Amino acid sequence: MQARASIEERLAALAMSCLTQAENTRATVRQHAEFLQNQVALLTGIAGDLEEEYVRLTVGEVPTCAQGLALARFLRPAFRARTGAYVCRAGLGLPEDYLHVRLADGYEGGIAPDGATTT
Repeated sequence: MQARASIEERLAALAMSCLTQAENTRATVRQHAEFLQNQVALLTGIAGDLEEEYVRLTVGEVPTCAQGLALARFLRPAFRARTGAYVCRAGLGLPEDYLHVRLADGYEGGIAPDGATTT
């Protein structure tokens, strides 16, 4: 069984397909319309997959989705190096809605609700 392409790969393929179709000067209006209907169906499928694959958090909840993504980027090098990390809410004197991250090598940073990182 072939693995399903990631959402990012599917969106990139969709964008390239649309660009190719837009450059197709030989297509009739009807062909362009049919093409767009098919692309809308693909986008609807991707939207459904997004609802299933990504957890929605309510406004004001910590961590926010942006913090979760920033945390994953922050921790990726530590996990590649097979080291640990300490993550807590509002540590190191940060505001209550910030995350504090300390890597095993002593590197520290904060993650704001909008995903901005500071070290």
